Amino acid sequence: SISNFPGACSGGTYVVGGGFNPRNDDGRIANNAVDATKWSVNSSYMQMASQVQLCGIKNTAEAFGVKRADGNELGKPVSNPEGEFAPSDVLGTQEVAPLSMATAFAGIANNGTTCTPIPIDRIVGPDGEEIAAPKTTCSQAVAPEVAHAMDYAMEQVFSGGGTATASNTGSGVPHIGKTGTTDGAKDTWMIGSSTRVATAVWVGNVTGEANLRDLSFDSGAAATARHRMWPAIMSVADQKYGGDAFPDAPSSAFRQVLVDLPNLAGLTLDQARQALEEAGFQFADGGQRDSDLPVGQVMASEPSGQAGRGSVVTVFTSNGKLKALPNVVGQSLQQATATLTAAGFSVTGNGNGNVTAMSPAAGTPAAPGTVVTLTVGGGGNGNGNGNQGNDG
Repeated sequence: SISNFPGACSGGTYVVGGGFNPRNDDGRIANNAVDATKWSVNSSYMQMASQVQLCGIKNTAEAFGVKRADGNELGKPVSNPEGEFAPSDVLGTQEVAPLSMATAFAGIANNGTTCTPIPIDRIVGPDGEEIAAPKTTCSQAVAPEVAHAMDYAMEQVFSGGGTATASNTGSGVPHIGKTGTTDGAKDTWMIGSSTRVATAVWVGNVTGEANLRDLSFDSGAAATARHRMWPAIMSVADQKYGGDAFPDAPSSAFRQVLVDLPNLAGLTLDQARQALEEAGFQFADGGQRDSDLPVGQVMASEPSGQAGRGSVVTVFTSNGKLKALPNVVGQSLQQATATLTAAGFSVTGNGNGNVTAMSPAAGTPAAPGTVVTLTVGGGGNGNGNGNQGNDG
C-alpha cells in the first residue's frame, strides 16, 4: 500500500487516504522496470511512480501526444476541469483514444520524436484544385537514449512469456509493444510499433461493463481478440513498409542502485510489511517455513541484505515446528540419549564412553523425530562414570 506520491501537479505531495494498493492481473512479480513492462506488473510501476515526480509522468505522457479523448489534458475531464492527475492515472484510468496511443508509440519508436497525426491524405476543392492539407508538427518528447531504453523494455513484451507473446507477427520485423487490461477486463489493449508503423487495438465496452473474459466472438474469446487483430494488421504493415532493428540502449539506462534492506529480524509479518514499505520496497508474503523461531516471527526474506529500491521483497515467517538440538557432547551415551529423547529426537550410536560428536550438530534446528547420530569415544562408560588410570 502506497500513500505518498511526490510532485503532484497542484504542488506538494499527492496523499492517498488509506493508501493505494493496485492489483496485478496475475501473480508474477518484478524487481526491475524491464520485467515490470514485460509482464505488466502494476505494483512495480506504482512503486516507481512513488519515487519520481507524479506531474512529470503526466507531462511526459502528454509530450508523446497522450491526451483525453474529450480533448482535455490528462486528469481534467470536461466533466471535472478542476480535476487532478491522480496516482491511479499512471496505470491508465483516463479515457484515451486509440489514435493518441498509436501516436505515442510512434514517437517512442521514432527516437523519442513525436509528430502530430494528420488523418487527411489530400483535400480537393469543388473546382478540382488541390488545397494544402494541415502539416504535422514534431517535437522531442524524451532524449533518444531514453527512447531506446523504452524500446528495449517493450521489445521483451513479445517473447519469453511477455504479455504480448500472442501478438508476435513472426514476420522478422522487430516490434515494441504493450498490453493493457482495465479492472474487470472491461477493456483490453494491444499497442505497438515497428520503426515505420504504429498500430493500436482496443476491444472494450462502448456502453455497459461486460467482462470480456466472459464473452466470445465468432473468432474466439473476446479477451484475446486484440491478439488476433493486432498481428493481422501489423503483418500487412510489415510486408508493405518493413522495419529496422531498434537502436541499442545505453547500459547506464539499466543500472540498478542497490540499497540496504531494513533489518526484519524478530518482526511480525505486519511489522515487516510496514518497515519495507516505509523504506521504499514492495512487500510479498511468502508464507510459513520450518523454523525454530516463535510462530509468526520473520525467519527469512528474499532477497536479503541489499536490493534495488522498489524491489519486491518476499518475507517468510516461522511455523515454530523446529527445535534447536541440545548439546550432548561430553555426556555419556545413556545421558545423551535421555536428553535427546526427552526433546523429541531419535538417537543412533553405541559404545562405551562419552559422546565426542553429534550429527546434526548442536544448535541445528530440526524437526521432532529427527535421527541424531552420536559418536562415542573412550574416557568413560555407558553410565557416565569415568575410568581411573593406573599410576606409572
